[in-house]
Amino acid sequence: MAVSAVPSFLGFSSHLIRSPSNHASSAHDSPRKGLYYVKGGDFKHELEEEAGIQNYTLHAISNMVPSLLTDKQLLFIPTAEIISFYHRKESITVPTVKKEVNISRNNSNKRS
Repeated sequence: MAVSAVPSFLGFSSHLIRSPSNHASSAHDSPRKGLYYVKGGDFKHELEEEAGIQNYTLHAISNMVPSLLTDKQLLFIPTAEIISFYHRKESITVPTVKKEVNISRNNSNKRS
């Protein structure tokens, strides 16, 4: 499994986000629209400097689930910010960062 930097992820997925419709809807009708991304560590530079994302919110997972000890955060980027990224992405150099993660499977549960 590979973990992608946020600018890289936006680079290959931002075209999937549609512009908000002109139909008015109340805030309580649906959740906030945009990208929800779970990631660990400090990635402010990745968002602001590399991707030019200024409008976002972060929520520590450990605050939402106190029994879970983790540095992971829930990142939310609104649809308008992603669309803005999409329109300027040709002028952004997005570094490709991949971390390889080995996943071992326990084969002791197989039936003979």
